[in-house]
Amino acid sequence: MWQPPTRLSYLWHLGRDPAEATEVDITFTARSSADTTVQIVHHGWQRLGATAGVAREQNQAGWGSLLPHYLAAVRAEGI
Repeated sequence: MWQPPTRLSYLWHLGRDPAEATEVDITFTARSSADTTVQIVHHGWQRLGATAGVAREQNQAGWGSLLPHYLAAVRAEGI
């Protein structure tokens, strides 16, 4: 679901059955004309049953490696 300019929400099932999809909600809250807070909430892990803990840890590692690249791109564009 895309609700510009405040929200993006999608199902995440990379390499998994779509029935096991987790949910990602990203909200954008303007703090000023030059400052926006981005909040990412990933939930629905219980759908993965016994593998939920491992999948969540792997996912956290992925975000940890992705976000620095996102920040660098934003800074390079002067956004």
